[in-house]
Amino acid sequence: MDTAVVTKPVGKKTAATLQPLQSLYQQRLPIKAAKYKDLQVLKQFCSAEAQNFFESLPYDAMEDSWEDSDSEISESSDTE
Repeated sequence: MDTAVVTKPVGKKTAATLQPLQSLYQQRLPIKAAKYKDLQVLKQFCSAEAQNFFESLPYDAMEDSWEDSDSEISESSDTE
C-alpha cells in the first residue's frame, strides 16, 4: 500500500514534501466477533471488491464463544 503524508503546507512558493508511512503492526489487528458479524450482514450493500475485503478481516473468534457462554449463564440464572 503506497501512502504518504504531506508534512509542509502546499502553497505557491513551496512544494509538498512526501514521506512514506511506516506500518505500526506486522499483521492486521483482529476486530471483535460482534463487529465482524455486523459487517457480514452489511457487506451485501457493497461492491464485490469490498465484500472480499470484509470477508478477509481477521476477528477474535474466542470473544464470540465467551459472549455465548455469558448469555447461557444469565438465561440459566433467570429460570431459577
